[in-house]
Amino acid sequence: PSSNPTNNPTPLSYCPPAYDFDKTDYIAGQLVEVESFIFECGNVQYCNVHNPDMLTEEKLKEWNTAWTPLYACYTTETPSGGPTTMMPTLEPSLNPSTSHPTISPSFQPTDGPTRALYCPPAYNFDKTDYVAGQLVEV
Repeated sequence: PSSNPTNNPTPLSYCPPAYDFDKTDYIAGQLVEVESFIFECGNVQYCNVHNPDMLTEEKLKEWNTAWTPLYACYTTETPSGGPTTMMPTLEPSLNPSTSHPTISPSFQPTDGPTRALYCPPAYNFDKTDYVAGQLVEV
C-alpha cells in the first residue's frame, strides 16, 4: 500500500495489438500485448526472434530482455454493434428491448460485486526480472 494514495483508481489503458509470432518487422519502442500486459520492444535484433532454441546461451540472455514489461492493459473484443449481457438468453429476441441505447449509467446498485475486467499473469516463482509496479495474480 502507498502512504500517499491517489484519489481515484488508476485507469487501465486499452491494449495494443497482440504479439504476433509471424511478424518479423517489430521496431524499437513498439508496444504489444501478451496476456493483458503491455510489453515494449527494446532490442530490435531480438524482438523479431520467435524461436530462441537456435540461440547461444549468451544471446539467449539478450533475447530474454528484448521486450520490457510495462503495465497491465484492458483487452477489448471486436465491437458487436449492439449491447451484450453477462448472462445470455436461451433464444435471441425478435425485437430489441429499446429503440435506442441509453447514454447514461444506472444509479441503481447491483445485488453483487462487479466482475473483474482482467486478471494479470500468475506469479512465477522462477522469474527473476519482475519490475516495480508489475501486476501478478497470487
